Amino acid sequence: MRKKLSLITSILILLGLSSCFSSSSGGGGEHTHNFGEWNTTMQASCINEGEERRQCVDCGYEEIRYTNFTDHNYHLDHTEEPTCYSPGRKVYVCQFCNNSYDEIIYQIDHTYVEESRVEPSCHSNGY
Repeated sequence: MRKKLSLITSILILLGLSSCFSSSSGGGGEHTHNFGEWNTTMQASCINEGEERRQCVDCGYEEIRYTNFTDHNYHLDHTEEPTCYSPGRKVYVCQFCNNSYDEIIYQIDHTYVEESRVEPSCHSNGY
């Protein structure tokens, strides 16, 4: 199966190359490709290279080039609020590959509430 696929691919490549020889100049020599613009066929991401293609407008020969991976595209996934007992955190996750990182939120100070107060008197010190 692989040998057949390789043979078919080789034949298609040769056919594509043979169409690049033109007799329009009278000498039957190789022509200079007249490529159109590069078109993005696959956007690059942090997990995939991108792909761009362009084609000769005269013979249909196609060139392919690959673009570099991009950085992660992080978004805030969720937040754990800090308390006076433990720090919190913000969790960021890449939308393409689920890579994540945490941003620590520092612990907050205690908040004291005066529940009741007894004023000192001549019989008690109060509290």
